[in-house]
Formats: sequence, C-alpha cells, structure tokens
Amino acid sequence: MRSNVVSKLYYTESGHSIPWFGEEITRFRHVKKMLTLETVAQPATLYILARNDDGVRLPLRLSVNGTEIAPVDPYPLTWYRWHPITLDPGVLQPGDNTFELWCDDTSMGSWSLAMEPGHAKPASYVTDDGGETWRNHRMGYLNVERGEYVIRLRTVEGE
Repeated sequence: MRSNVVSKLYYTESGHSIPWFGEEITRFRHVKKMLTLETVAQPATLYILARNDDGVRLPLRLSVNGTEIAPVDPYPLTWYRWHPITLDPGVLQPGDNTFELWCDDTSMGSWSLAMEPGHAKPASYVTDDGGETWRNHRMGYLNVERGEYVIRLRTVEGE
C-alpha cells in the first residue's frame, strides 16, 4: 500500500551556517525562533542544528509556545548535527509559534546553535539576561552578526 502523506517544511533560512560562528547557549543566554504555521492537526517534527562541546553533561532545554518539552541530551560527537524532536500538535498553533532554547550551564562552551548570518530582519532572537530582554542584532559567538537560527519544523498537511 502506498502512502500519500503530504508534509510542509517551515524555515526562515537556507541552512548556510558558519560552524565557528554559532550562538552559544547558557542559563542566561537563551535563544528563540519564531515560525508562522498555517495548520497544525498532526504531530510535527522540530529540527535543531546544534552541537555540544566534548564532555558536556547538561541537556539542551527547549520550550514551544511557553510549554517546556523533553530536552535534547548531549551526544559524544562534537560537530553540528540535526536533532529531530517530535512535537504533539497541542503545543503548536496556527499563526506565530515561539521556540526557545537554553542550557543550565552558567558559562559558554556547552551547546551552540547553528546560525546563518546576513539577515536584515531575522525571526531569531537572543537574550543575555535569561529572557527579560530580547534582540535580533549583535548575535552569534562574537555578538557582531544579525542572522537566522537553523531551526525548522515539518508538519503533516494531509494525504
């Protein structure tokens, strides 16, 4: 039997990230990404392009529209890779959706999120105060770039 499931990929970048120019994530330095969805009736898959440093034991934590979901555990390889996370449709909504990521480590050097530099008005934001104030400029490892975080979402749109 052949399945005719149709899916849609939501993203705001082309995936051209520079590995040494990612966004370091800590207890204080959170990131968030905004994606605008059309419909959400089925489970979806969130894809995060991130890496953890060697020896990291703390997971990458994340919330979707304010609801914390299961964290991403560190892995033994220290290069960027896609982390697929299945999301229940109940945490997503038609329209704007917010994906926030952080780690409980107090210093940089635990987790890094891939970022595509060179966007004029990104839908990605960073904070240095644990989420009190957000900005979409002075981003990246050296606080000199404006870019989009490489976070994507695939939804099932029907058959």
